[in-house]
Amino acid sequence: MHIGIYTPDPHSLGEQAAAVEELIETSCLNLSLHLYSRHGDLIASLTNQPLDVLFYHIEAGGEFENRVWEVRRIIPGCALVLVGDDPRHAVFGYQVRAEDFLLAPLDPEDLISSLAQLLRRRMEAEEQYLPVKVGGVWGPLNMAHILYLESAGHSLIFHMDDGRQFRSISSFKDYQSLIDLNRHFFRCHKSYVVNLSHVTGLEQNSFTLDNGDTVNISRPYRQITRSYYASYVTGRYDRDGAQTVTARPREEQPL
Repeated sequence: MHIGIYTPDPHSLGEQAAAVEELIETSCLNLSLHLYSRHGDLIASLTNQPLDVLFYHIEAGGEFENRVWEVRRIIPGCALVLVGDDPRHAVFGYQVRAEDFLLAPLDPEDLISSLAQLLRRRMEAEEQYLPVKVGGVWGPLNMAHILYLESAGHSLIFHMDDGRQFRSISSFKDYQSLIDLNRHFFRCHKSYVVNLSHVTGLEQNSFTLDNGDTVNISRPYRQITRSYYASYVTGRYDRDGAQTVTARPREEQPL
């Protein structure tokens, strides 16, 4: 997936680039970053490299509207996020079918938050795979067919809906970024991450899965698990721009 950032401010461009590059380095996602400080360079590059996501900083003056429309004509399917210092620009964002509008000066954390929501939406529209190394060979596991992940010592066991199990020398940390972007997966125990799309019931201390298995919920995770699952089943998550439900920030989660 190709992500672009356009802003004429070199300092701001550097800060935003550093934030996205950190996300790329710590995730399992196939992302590439493209930076532009001149509108002409952006337009020239789009001919050979269409973008999937573009953060476009609106410059002062009336010419910005024509420039944004030019971008939209060249890459009509791109998820466009406008960045501007005037809230009234959000109305123009609606006209060009922008996915989001962020106020300048842009906090890199706001950029990452917006990007994460866009990635979730994109991932919802296509099959998602986890790269897993089993027996020294890398292969993709379709996330929709994973019932749950189990941590066992220095390994992860991937329990599949067809009864198979794959053991890989890895940890939850290796897959944290990709799991965070998939609303179906939730860590309910120090040793378990469950795929909520396969859950058929919730007891006080466990989930029941559609194959009859149970996944334990530990006491430190109990409250946040029940809250997240209630939001999940009632549809209050990232759907068509609605409220996004996420787990607590990683630093607040119990160990």
